[in-house]
Amino acid sequence: MLEKHIEKKLVIAVKSVGGICPKFVSPGFDGVP
Repeated sequence: MLEKHIEKKLVIAVKSVGGICPKFVSPGFDGVP
């Protein structure tokens, strides 16, 4: 499974319980969750 798919499921799961899942972008890393 691709990281994008995992991340999407994580965001959906977090939002479903009323949380937020911000995406941080760091210059030294590819897609820090």
